[in-house]
Amino acid sequence: MAASLFNRYIWLINTIYSAGRISKHEIDKQWISSPVNTDHEEEYDARSFHRHKEAIHELFGLDILCDRKSGNLYYLAGVTDEELSLMLNAFTPLLLGKDKNLRSRVLFEPVPVGSRWLPVFIDAMQQGIVLRLTYRSEKPDENGENAPSQFLLMPYCLKQFHDAWFVVGRSSKQDELTLYALDNIIRLERTPKRFKYPRSWKAVRHFDGYVGVDRSRDPQTITVRVTGKAVQRLLAQPLHPSQRLVEKSDDQAVFTFWLAPTAELAEMLRPLGSTIEILAPGDLRQRFVDDTQWQARNYGMNLHYVGEQLSLF
Repeated sequence: MAASLFNRYIWLINTIYSAGRISKHEIDKQWISSPVNTDHEEEYDARSFHRHKEAIHELFGLDILCDRKSGNLYYLAGVTDEELSLMLNAFTPLLLGKDKNLRSRVLFEPVPVGSRWLPVFIDAMQQGIVLRLTYRSEKPDENGENAPSQFLLMPYCLKQFHDAWFVVGRSSKQDELTLYALDNIIRLERTPKRFKYPRSWKAVRHFDGYVGVDRSRDPQTITVRVTGKAVQRLLAQPLHPSQRLVEKSDDQAVFTFWLAPTAELAEMLRPLGSTIEILAPGDLRQRFVDDTQWQARNYGMNLHYVGEQLSLF
């Protein structure tokens, strides 16, 4: 897929999403003046429109439906406003990338370096193309060097976490599904080889029970106690779909989560500060204890345990 075709998809999604419901005639009018319309087309070709609707469903799980009772108005279905906003925030910088004047007037967070590879991966995932990666490993080799390696990859899914993109796939280097950071790709090439994506494999299930991309530990029950305003905050805005309320009093509550106790989970919980206490598992609780002691030492204080409590001396 050329980047221009990928940009068409994002433009079409964004146009329909922004309008809520929109006619094909209005889409044609907006397309005429769109910076993505580099061929200066007088309308959004009807056959292309229907092909692109199917491609958008295949790639992003979004359905562009037509409400015929309201005058053939098109709208998006199959995704929440929050999920769609996150997706558009991730891809819109690519859409504006070639327009330097407009780009200077739209201020985004820094775009991950690996974003340049997204159109190639999207195309490969859609068509079942095997890619050749020249990849810089984050782990030193036996000589203590991060020498680049080259291998073939069957890309299964893409995942964004914080300010980085990752691809999960089966490579000629590993006999199992492996995650690679797009930032570490030095070169990416299409090959003539094809692969068949296993329809029984689901990206959502692959990361079910995990925060971020670290799958080095198995999910388990995480139990926390929160106090003060954090109680209402978690009740109104759960941190994770697995969040469950166990008990609640006037000023505190106990919640459980089904998640792997990774460093990425700790990062998600830390913003709650002193309003959260990790009850289980013990190693995650100890991680927070160690962090508290480390921070105290930075401020010239010492903490030690007295029974179940941390004390200052």
